Amino acid sequence: LWICAGSVTASGLETEPAKLKEVSTSYLLEGVVEAELRTTISAQTSGVVRKIRFDVNDLVDKDEIVVLIDDYQQSASLQQAKAAQKEAAIQLQEAQSEFNRMQEVFRKNAVSKAEFDKANASLKSARARLESSQAATSKAQEQLDYTQVRAPFSGIVTARLVEPGESVTIGAALVSGVSLERLRVITHVPQSLYKSVKNHRHALVITEDSEIVTSQMTFFPFASPLSHSFQLRI
Repeated sequence: LWICAGSVTASGLETEPAKLKEVSTSYLLEGVVEAELRTTISAQTSGVVRKIRFDVNDLVDKDEIVVLIDDYQQSASLQQAKAAQKEAAIQLQEAQSEFNRMQEVFRKNAVSKAEFDKANASLKSARARLESSQAATSKAQEQLDYTQVRAPFSGIVTARLVEPGESVTIGAALVSGVSLERLRVITHVPQSLYKSVKNHRHALVITEDSEIVTSQMTFFPFASPLSHSFQLRI
């Protein structure tokens, strides 16, 4: 119903025309703030835990050593692998020299084809042994490096799952932690509001000391059968 501006009602009150206007609607939802990066570091080698350098709530920088595992066995294995590699390298040099000599005399028809093929086979075998020993050395070095357990990212220690003196095997959980560099809010949107919120994709995250506007939202495609609400990650 439109009423002309400036008209006067029987009571003497002035009126203004009614106007249609869109206004925004806000829905207040409670959410839980959590870290986007969370991890539990596991042992990648076996041994006895020698030292845990951080406790719960301690700040840790990326690649900093968190746990030290006794490396006696790994160091010994590496030394053995290096010795085997050195021996294989010497054998390859000898096989190469012998092959070069046999190749030269074979060209002069001074040795048989069978003898030349034998020298060639010995050379290939020596090369294979060296490659195998190099792979063993790399694996031994890797196992030694695993005795120094490092943080995959900067963050805070949330749990210590072992103590010094405990024996651990590959896969054993050592320390848990979270990163505070990227956070997200988990909330639940009622089914009646789901379509509207998903179409507009606009959220204002209100904390005790700040307000953050964001449109980065991940909607889970199914509703909870108990609460009939959809989980939303902001």
